[in-house]
Amino acid sequence: MSFTLCHQCDRGGLGNAQDKCSCGWQVEKPSDAGCYLGTAIIGEPKPQQERSSKFTQLFPKLCKPKKVHSCRLCGDRIEIAEPCCSWSSLEPGEGYAQSYAHPECYEYTIAGNWDHGDWECCTPGDISRPKKEGGAK
Repeated sequence: MSFTLCHQCDRGGLGNAQDKCSCGWQVEKPSDAGCYLGTAIIGEPKPQQERSSKFTQLFPKLCKPKKVHSCRLCGDRIEIAEPCCSWSSLEPGEGYAQSYAHPECYEYTIAGNWDHGDWECCTPGDISRPKKEGGAK
């Protein structure tokens, strides 16, 4: 058995194995972390991803919640069965989070080309809820 560094392991962050290691699955840059159970990367290593593309909110979907939520952007209430955008995110050190926003609030972020920094700095209530088409709120 030989010592394999996490960033060079097939179960590490750059590896191709489906079964990722619980310790090295995020390790993409050279470090001293490793173990004796790892195996060298088979095939071409995966390209490193930028932080912003790896940890941003992905795949928002339109839904009608079964309980009251607060908009992640404007801070207003999202009532039961009111159409809203829902998405999941995973932030290092914070874990899994489920977020909700009014469709018009989420469209505001798309129109403004928000990146990871914009999302990270925005707290509920930082923006005003944009008016819907037709002038009604």
